[in-house]
Amino acid sequence: MAKKAITKLSELTPDANNYNKGTEFGGGLIEKSLRKLGAGRSILLDKNGKVIAGNKTLENAVNAGFGDEDLIVVQTTGKQIVAVQRMDLDLDSKMGKEMALADNATAKANIEWDTEALNADWSSDELNGWGVQAWGEDVQEQEKEEDNNYSKKVEAPIYEPKNEKPDFVSLLNQERTQELISEIQGSNISEAEKDFLTIAAQRHTVFNYERIADFYAHSTPDVQRLMENSALVIIDFQKAIELGYVQLSEEISKLYDEEYPDEE
Repeated sequence: MAKKAITKLSELTPDANNYNKGTEFGGGLIEKSLRKLGAGRSILLDKNGKVIAGNKTLENAVNAGFGDEDLIVVQTTGKQIVAVQRMDLDLDSKMGKEMALADNATAKANIEWDTEALNADWSSDELNGWGVQAWGEDVQEQEKEEDNNYSKKVEAPIYEPKNEKPDFVSLLNQERTQELISEIQGSNISEAEKDFLTIAAQRHTVFNYERIADFYAHSTPDVQRLMENSALVIIDFQKAIELGYVQLSEEISKLYDEEYPDEE
């Protein structure tokens, strides 16, 4: 017996294991966008009516006043691109431009990964392939172990380069950075304050140094030199100190000299 066609908003089933927990700020932006500008992004369903993408849109659509009758379902096999044409919008108008701004801002501001769910379903390499870096219990335990195993020896991590040059997207994670920037740009503070805080938000970018080492190993000499000068990789520890990227206190410097007496 064929499954009854979905015709009502209330018949959609949210993903109980959604990888994205969302943020309070991002959810507020989605609701604001729906109220002020109307619906933009589509919701992606599986064949059973479960939400694959757009869980937060569905959640906030109800809060924004959308009802059962405000749903149009387009069935495809994934081989067609579904374009939603808003007949009330003109991209050259202020409202059209605001819709473009809101679409990008809400997408960035509403991401907070459920690391347990991600780590349960995917390996680190698979996640990195989509530009996602999950921090689960295994990483936390490793950090605790490292904290409890400090020694006098000053060591830098050593990576064995792999045969493939990684994609740029896997070298860093800017999720938190972009979330902060979206919040900053949406605030009512001065432009100068926004500029300052936007620069400061970059400190939340997380670099994947193992993949950066792979990228370095397969780069041109000019790129390698610039990466060394930016301390993305440290080939010469003494040079890193001279450039100001590594600062040693008198005590640590003494330990370093004891460990490496032949280096000048």
